[in-house]
Amino acid sequence: MRSVFKKSFAMGILVSLALATQAQTVSPESVGLSFERLQRINALVQENIDAGLA
Repeated sequence: MRSVFKKSFAMGILVSLALATQAQTVSPESVGLSFERLQRINALVQENIDAGLA
């Protein structure tokens, strides 16, 4: 049973990696997001990481 789980898990990882390589990078504005707001969110998350909260 563990062998089946390991093989299934490995296949899932490989499929995920294959799909990730096909992803496109687009500007935040082209998908309805604000670049400035994403920058503020990024700064807040980084502050929490640096403070050991995340």
